Amino acid sequence: MVKLVDVARIAGVSKAAVSYAFSADPVKRSKLSAATLERILLTAENLKYRPSMVGRGLSLGRTFSIALLLPEHCARNISSHNLGMFHGVSTVISASDYNLLVFFGCSKRFLADLAQHRFDGVMMISKLAEAQAIKQIAECKVPFVLLGRTFPAEKLIGSTRSDF
Repeated sequence: MVKLVDVARIAGVSKAAVSYAFSADPVKRSKLSAATLERILLTAENLKYRPSMVGRGLSLGRTFSIALLLPEHCARNISSHNLGMFHGVSTVISASDYNLLVFFGCSKRFLADLAQHRFDGVMMISKLAEAQAIKQIAECKVPFVLLGRTFPAEKLIGSTRSDF
């Protein structure tokens, strides 16, 4: 696996320069000349370098994970409607830098991971809102979207009636 230090060595720049080149912060990127930025990006492309999402997550205080909370009965039998929503969510997530963590029901594991902020947000597919789960998610101040039904507006809770 190619590391940031490998790109820096081959491009003839510092590790900080490579970090700046891949930063989402335009101020950091602007510290590099156009020629240096191009050399770093070309070297990275030739080496097939991809920045570490773990490292980026640590520096940004994010996990790059989204929790999808499905009704508990979906572990045994999932309706075509819920399967369609699951497919839509997983398709969009797979095209991003995020990982999808799937939970069936408001399990002890989900609640423990929620309390430890092991994901950056929660999506919940449910016909009937599970009031206790919604309350616990809101208390942890984790962004939350309820899929397939609307929910009264609250600060960190969004909802959609869109199916897929």
